[in-house]
Amino acid sequence: MQGTDIFNGSNGKVWITTDDNEIELGSMQSFTVHQANNFEDINEADFLGVKKRFLGYEITGTISKFKVDSAIIKIMEQYKDGNTPDITLIGKAYNPNTDSMQVLKVIGVTFTEADLINLEQKTATQEEIPYSAESYKWIALT
Repeated sequence: MQGTDIFNGSNGKVWITTDDNEIELGSMQSFTVHQANNFEDINEADFLGVKKRFLGYEITGTISKFKVDSAIIKIMEQYKDGNTPDITLIGKAYNPNTDSMQVLKVIGVTFTEADLINLEQKTATQEEIPYSAESYKWIALT
């Protein structure tokens, strides 16, 4: 393995798509998509171990970005007004040294919380936006 084989966020991009808008988050600092698998324990007679039965999965993640626009606030306003926007995230990781690419579409996204205003003197404001999602689909995986 060479150091240049490792993915880094410098060549990554994230887009948010809502009912009426698609926004590239040029100020993105980090983007995570996490899958947690849910299991139930199965105890079987005459077996000392515990077996697992798959029940489903949960998709969660976080977008971290510099605050340069009101994109997230506009989405949170829709929730406040009683509307649930149809949100999709697309994340792209790319390594130009190996020409490897991972593009993931995150489907059924729900933003669970967001700071409406967050200011600190002499500090660049960053937004941390946690979310949950229904599913994902790989668009490219090379």
